Amino acid sequence: GQEFVKLTVKDNDRPMFSNRLGEVKIPLDKVIANGRITDWFMIELDGKITGQVKCEIEYQPGLDSQ
Repeated sequence: GQEFVKLTVKDNDRPMFSNRLGEVKIPLDKVIANGRITDWFMIELDGKITGQVKCEIEYQPGLDSQ
């Protein structure tokens, strides 16, 4: 199966309501193939599109946490 990065998107300006706007799934194969991507991704909550978020993601193979 395809692997994804999954981001949870929240709105801190909505303290009286649920601040969770939804989730974004970004396919890892696209990130790895290009090394870096900048794109708009759909935010989904309960099967509905609630917005978009622009993300820049960079893949750096072989990095160690030393």
